[in-house]
Amino acid sequence: YGLWSGAMLICTVWLTMVVLADQDPVQERITAVNARRPWYPLSAAIAVTLSFCLLLTIGGLAFPLAVGVRPASSADLLVGGLSQFASACVGAAVGLSCSRKVVPRPGYAMLVAALLTVALLLARWIPLVNALIRMLSQGDPAAAVLPRVALICVVSLALLAGGIAVVHRIDRRR
Repeated sequence: YGLWSGAMLICTVWLTMVVLADQDPVQERITAVNARRPWYPLSAAIAVTLSFCLLLTIGGLAFPLAVGVRPASSADLLVGGLSQFASACVGAAVGLSCSRKVVPRPGYAMLVAALLTVALLLARWIPLVNALIRMLSQGDPAAAVLPRVALICVVSLALLAGGIAVVHRIDRRR
């Protein structure tokens, strides 16, 4: 599931940026006023992104089973699902930080998002996604890597929550 986690990161970064750029700034303000809480639309956009990632996760978990590389246990499926969820949370945090709410120019935003995504995938000193992919590619049993994958999942979820708070603060100042 290491390659699927990397693909999930790329898809989630792109999807988060697209969902957050769906409305023009005036319509975003109208939506925030009608929602009565200014952070509801931002949270809803992240919920839409993670809902789509759930569909990608189901496909990512089913593909190795359909190809029949080897029989998968419930621990394998749990590790695969948690690793893809962790990658989705990191991807959503990167997409948030590169969205129009933070980087107003689309060309610069896409460049920053591409550089951050490549760095997360390839740099060993950035501990989340690269470490996850390397850990899942080593061939260790799922029960052995489950605690480390769960820890990475919790850290990724905290990173996403912090990213939502920071982007909300930046958006309120504008």
